[in-house]
Amino acid sequence: MGFGGNGNTSLEETVGSGHCLTTGPFANAEVLIFGIHNLKHCLSRGFRNESETQSKALLISPKVVERTLQMLDYQSFNTELENGPHNAIPWIVRGDFLKFSAPNDPVFFLHHAQLDRLWWIWQQKNPEQRHMDFSGPNPDRSHKNASLEDIMLYGGLASPVKVVHVMSTEDVNAKPETLLNWNDMAYRNLLATEDTPKQQAETSSPNARFNPKRSRLTVYQLISSSEHATKFAELVNQHPIIVAILNNTASNVTILLPTNAALDKFFRHDKNLSKEHIREILLYHIHGPLILPASFLPLSPSQPTLLDPLTLSGPQRWRSEWSLKGLTINIDVHIIAFDIYVANGVIHTIDSILVPPPSMQQTIEQMPGKLSTLALALRKASSHVGNGENRPFRGTCFAPSNKAFEKLGVKANAFLFTDRGKKYLEALPSYHFVPEITLYSNAKYNSSRHSSSSHTKEAGLEEWPFPDNGYRFFPKGIRRYTLPTSLDGHSLDVEIDRYGPLISESINGRRTRS
Repeated sequence: MGFGGNGNTSLEETVGSGHCLTTGPFANAEVLIFGIHNLKHCLSRGFRNESETQSKALLISPKVVERTLQMLDYQSFNTELENGPHNAIPWIVRGDFLKFSAPNDPVFFLHHAQLDRLWWIWQQKNPEQRHMDFSGPNPDRSHKNASLEDIMLYGGLASPVKVVHVMSTEDVNAKPETLLNWNDMAYRNLLATEDTPKQQAETSSPNARFNPKRSRLTVYQLISSSEHATKFAELVNQHPIIVAILNNTASNVTILLPTNAALDKFFRHDKNLSKEHIREILLYHIHGPLILPASFLPLSPSQPTLLDPLTLSGPQRWRSEWSLKGLTINIDVHIIAFDIYVANGVIHTIDSILVPPPSMQQTIEQMPGKLSTLALALRKASSHVGNGENRPFRGTCFAPSNKAFEKLGVKANAFLFTDRGKKYLEALPSYHFVPEITLYSNAKYNSSRHSSSSHTKEAGLEEWPFPDNGYRFFPKGIRRYTLPTSLDGHSLDVEIDRYGPLISESINGRRTRS
């Protein structure tokens, strides 16, 4: 075949559940990144098995393609294309194709050439209207609608251009006057001159002077120039890729910025961290590509960060909620100044460092007051739930507390921890673990399509209620999932009911938490 076949499954797994490609002209090709990670590895693919591929193939069938081409407006066409042909192929191929570094795999270009072709065919059905048909949420500030006057940025690789000038796939006569000069200061200040919500930093905070209104500086430039963020800036300067992210005006970021005092407090206890560990911590403080104002955070209880470890099914997240001390992240980190708007995002300052969560096994072991019985059950049953070694467990744990075990009664507990009860002890925690599917109260990562819920999107990430609804929303509604557990043939029926910041969760019809 001209592009090679599947990865070689006799070799070790590499990235994206794939294996090294050893056939075709790209055999053993070496690529340098995966997602946002500098990760030198062999070009990899990991085709799904036949039954999984057949189920996904329905989304790229002639019938689905024809239905997509029958859509009457751009937004409907785009939705059908995204949820069908666009997302189906990466899910089938996997490996390097799973992340936004998918162009590592030459097949990516075949796939996107076909998507362009389908768009062209759809336009030709009514060219006069559809060459100007463009709508949906604005990707940079999603409380505004998309417009033909929106500017497409290319991270300095090419000159920015307005959407209106790339609506035709056949216009090969590039007109210099349609391109924007990347070095034009008026253009560079474009994001800073748009309307932004009112600044709300605490004037009593030492960070009050760190809050210029409508700053024309990037996140990186402002951090580097602030006397209150010198130590964070020193750490960032050791990692060029993070400097580039914070300095890039092609997309927005939201950063939780620890003060100098927060870093001093942290490094009193952890003085010998590796450069890689520090990079992970820095990425865990950054969310992209949306601007998240402080008013949004309590209504969306977890947010994805740029830390995307290979041991997870998706980006690592932090948790946000109101507490007696105000807006709180991950239970004990507090936002002390917020909504500091800059040219490429927003900054919220925090009083402590955010440390990426430990593995599931470590978390269970570190909560003896609540989970010591479960920890003992896992050790006795020789169960491994994600200890960071070899192939750690990825997924969701519905962890039964010590009180849950007490409800079984003394005799049942005594039996479980005997030799005769060992097989039941092994089955019990297995029924509480859902592999490959990571479920949050407002998002779901799915690296292996098992769910049969009609509410579940076919993409690997389901996030609600944004970006579809933007910032002005009151999230409410019910999501239902059937999640296959580690116990063969057994699933959990999970229901998540949201009303604004109030969330209740039921499993198998019984409410477990709210």
